[in-house]
Amino acid sequence: MQADAYAGFNPLYEGGHIREVGCMAHARRKIHDIHVRHPSPATTEALHRIGGLYAIEADTRGRPAKERRQAREARSRSILISLSAGSGKSSPRCRDRPIRPRRSTT
Repeated sequence: MQADAYAGFNPLYEGGHIREVGCMAHARRKIHDIHVRHPSPATTEALHRIGGLYAIEADTRGRPAKERRQAREARSRSILISLSAGSGKSSPRCRDRPIRPRRSTT
């Protein structure tokens, strides 16, 4: 379920039956903020890859839902895998954990 980190939904994820998915706009914003302060090849590449996801959305805007879903499934998987693999890289100024959206605790 995608719920923009609304804390009221946190109990739904605890049993493991419902998976939380983060918002790419929130993830992109965090990466962009880091990139502005400390530009690096990793942040540049992450922003480029996220741009690829946005391009898929732009290409399919206005098409039927089934077509959009098929395009997302066909074209976004490799981008998401590469983002996930690249998120383990860290710089001395970053925590040693993947960059991904987190649930709000408030």
